[in-house]
Amino acid sequence: MEAGILCARRGRLCILEMAAGQQLKVLSGRIWLTEQGRPRDFVLQAGDTHRTLATGRVLIDAEQLALLETCAHEAAIPHTEALYTLAQSESDT
Repeated sequence: MEAGILCARRGRLCILEMAAGQQLKVLSGRIWLTEQGRPRDFVLQAGDTHRTLATGRVLIDAEQLALLETCAHEAAIPHTEALYTLAQSESDT
């Protein structure tokens, strides 16, 4: 998926094809996100970001109305990825 801005609405599931490492930023609102191949879902709100681990489908549903920005690769690891990595390392011990 190319970089751009999109609008998600409650009750209208967005299905995106995203590349590995692509970033999604919530500009406004609150969303529920499921990424193909990931064992858990994410709830993100305005200001949060999410980076995809692998190329595949991302499903998004908004609590009401949400604006999202898709971006190319970023240098910083978004907090959702950092939390996922932390949870994985804790479960391995």
